[in-house]
Amino acid sequence: MAKLVKSIYTGSDVTALGELTAADTIEGDITFAADVDVNGVATGTVVTDNDGSFDMTAGNFFTCTPTGAIDLTFTNETAGQSGIILLVNTTPQVVTVDADVHLADADLTAINAAGTYMMGYYCPDGTNVYLSATPALTEGA
Repeated sequence: MAKLVKSIYTGSDVTALGELTAADTIEGDITFAADVDVNGVATGTVVTDNDGSFDMTAGNFFTCTPTGAIDLTFTNETAGQSGIILLVNTTPQVVTVDADVHLADADLTAINAAGTYMMGYYCPDGTNVYLSATPALTEGA
């Protein structure tokens, strides 16, 4: 179980990350000074954003079902952040990409067709976001 201890640097309460149990919750940004082994499952909140503008402070996992033309863009870009977008473009709607978003021409052509796509993204520098997309996904029987 996580315990509150006094920081010798600031004197304020901090959470000691010793043995954590399934009942413990850690929120916020955590930086480790060395390699850390993580066992178990890490999950995140799935954010619905149907206008194609993804706020990186909202989460790492997004769903997008556009009801009109969208321009894929990101706000609050964070260096080192990556995640997944589930794009459900069933109508289909026209999809374009913002100037700081990089996506292969073939992937852009693909996601403009009706279908469901998984798109991975990565922001290496706090400005540019690099995307890749799967071909249209087929549901199994």
